[in-house]
Amino acid sequence: MIASLRTVGFRWLWLGQLLSQFGNAVFLIMGFWVIQLKSPFLLGIAGLAMAIPQILAVIGGAVVDRFDAKQIMLLTDLLRGTAVAVGLVIIALDPQASPYIIITVIGVNALGTAFFEVVPSFVEFR
Repeated sequence: MIASLRTVGFRWLWLGQLLSQFGNAVFLIMGFWVIQLKSPFLLGIAGLAMAIPQILAVIGGAVVDRFDAKQIMLLTDLLRGTAVAVGLVIIALDPQASPYIIITVIGVNALGTAFFEVVPSFVEFR
């Protein structure tokens, strides 16, 4: 892996993913904590909001074939980052925020992840 980090494009991707995954983890822990305090039923709904968009990963390969893979990678990561930032702000400003807002953000994040995870096998780093 150290040799791979010498490639500028891969180094930026690796650093971006490190920050992105850290933000996702913090958001999911905070979001699930707030939701589980409200209702175990809503915690199950949040789990479904994460799982259902993964079904769309099936069509993700076709989308990547049709459009530029690097653009899809960038757009989906921006979508995920925006969703997590909005979710973190909502939770930080109002810990008693509606769990439905948090569940929606979790679903949007999972949708972006479903498409993002298809892309790296198609991208060539330079």
